[in-house]
Amino acid sequence: MKITEGLSIEVRGLPNSQVGPNSRNFYKKKNSYFQKEKNDFYDLLIMSGHQLDPLWQHVAVHFTFHAADRRRRDIDNLIACAKPWIDAMQGVLIPGDDSRHLQQLSASYYNCEGKESYTEVAVTNLDAKVSELDVRDIDELKDILENDHHQRRGKRLLDGIG
Repeated sequence: MKITEGLSIEVRGLPNSQVGPNSRNFYKKKNSYFQKEKNDFYDLLIMSGHQLDPLWQHVAVHFTFHAADRRRRDIDNLIACAKPWIDAMQGVLIPGDDSRHLQQLSASYYNCEGKESYTEVAVTNLDAKVSELDVRDIDELKDILENDHHQRRGKRLLDGIG
């Protein structure tokens, strides 16, 4: 399915803390956790049928973390642990290198007692919003300039007569 403006994906659980910056794992073990998380998220994207629209050049990603317990977690560490998911989006939802195309990254955190932990990942096409605004603004600007041109021309004509 082609997505033009944005999409939302729900992932069971929170990002794996073993890939985060505070993990005490040896780098080879950390890398294996990273690759597993990346591959699992990539498989989820492909299985859900999401396909990149090649016109997307700038995207925003918003993570909403829902924890089943009351334990407070650092939101910056959760974002860092979600790095394999961002890398898995390259070529599927983000066209190529995330440093060039990922313009906004944000997150929020909630407790959802009584439910299983889950994470919502929302990806928004910033180009669609910008292009809609640009088209509307350009049309308005053309109208203003056209009216202004006619008003100036009319004023010059009146000044020339009077």
